[in-house]
Formats: sequence, structure tokens, C-alpha cells
Amino acid sequence: MRSAEFGVWNQMSHGMTRDNFREDFDQQSHRAQSDAIISLVIGLVCCSPLGLVLSIRALNRTNSLLSELQTTPEGAEFMSRASGAKIIAIAAIVMSAVSAVGTLGWLSRPPRLP
Repeated sequence: MRSAEFGVWNQMSHGMTRDNFREDFDQQSHRAQSDAIISLVIGLVCCSPLGLVLSIRALNRTNSLLSELQTTPEGAEFMSRASGAKIIAIAAIVMSAVSAVGTLGWLSRPPRLP
């Protein structure tokens, strides 16, 4: 038995029910999705370096959630939301990087003389 599976079943034996797992997975998948969306918006609208950092963090969080969902039978119904969050986080990384490169290119251009 892998350590992640042992952790899940160990928690279940200490009073967590299947409903608690479903509620926890629901909250985690919503959090992953909102983190990815927030990082996308911040990366495009406000500050591309901050959006890049937040989107990498959202991708890491989403990947860990996906691996946790794959080890438990209760996590199957939340896989689509977590997969969507992963796609949004990857798009946020790309958009933030393009925005940062564009900003650096615009800032490094020679000044116009009147």
C-alpha cells in the first residue's frame, strides 16, 4: 500500500467518514479552481510576475490534489473540476509569461525623441 493510500485509510479509521472526504475534496477542488482563475486574472490584468508565481503555486496545488483524488474512490467525481483547474493554471502560466516578456520588451525599447 502506498503512503498516500495509507494516510487516507488511516484518517478514515480515525473518525472521518466518506461524507467528510467528499466535503474535503469538494472544498479542495473549488480552492484549486479559484486559485487558478485568480492567478490568470492577476497575471493578465495587474502584475504578470505575481501572476506567474501564483499560477505555478496553483498548478502545484492542483497536481497534488489530482494525485490524492486518484488514490481514493471518493475522489473520482471531483477529477473533472481539478483537471479544469490544472488547464486554467497552465494557461495562466503561459499568459503571465507572455505578458511579462511583452512588458520587458516594451520597457527595453529605446525612448522616442520629439
